[in-house]
Amino acid sequence: MPSHKDTDPKKAAKAPEWMRPWHVLGNKEADSLAEAAARLHELPPYVTDPITLKLTNLKLIQHRIIEITKLLPKKQQHKPNTTDIKKPTKRDVLLEKIASSNHQCLIHNNRVTCTVCANSIPKDSRNLSDFLESPCLPSEHTITYMIGNNHTHSSHRIKICGGYTYAPPAATQHTITYSS
Repeated sequence: MPSHKDTDPKKAAKAPEWMRPWHVLGNKEADSLAEAAARLHELPPYVTDPITLKLTNLKLIQHRIIEITKLLPKKQQHKPNTTDIKKPTKRDVLLEKIASSNHQCLIHNNRVTCTVCANSIPKDSRNLSDFLESPCLPSEHTITYMIGNNHTHSSHRIKICGGYTYAPPAATQHTITYSS
């Protein structure tokens, strides 16, 4: 409800079309009842004055602390120099993994090869961490064959027939025979 439409001619001129004189009288009556209710529930000065005094003093103290803080010299803040911290390269991470491994590894032609067990894996392989964490079992045989991109393992029984190398899994024994 717009207020003061009965006392201010400028506001009365801007009154909405729906507003009637009884709206103004009702609004005026509601304001007077609200004022009477506020007076009935008003706290006495002996209760409010000490609180008001404490709040005033608190504001003065806070303003004084702010002014003193502004006058203090700027505090030197120790920030770590981030340019001194270097992010390890992929090669550094790889060399650290190799150093902590049970295998005695060499890196050659983008492969990581153990000189003890003769196992090999591409250095870009997802399984490189698993290989480096696996136990190093020394090879019984010094002769290994290359099949595709992998070296044969000492547990495999190698069969060579007609110039083809066949290495069956250690658990089974297969032979390849060719008829001429």
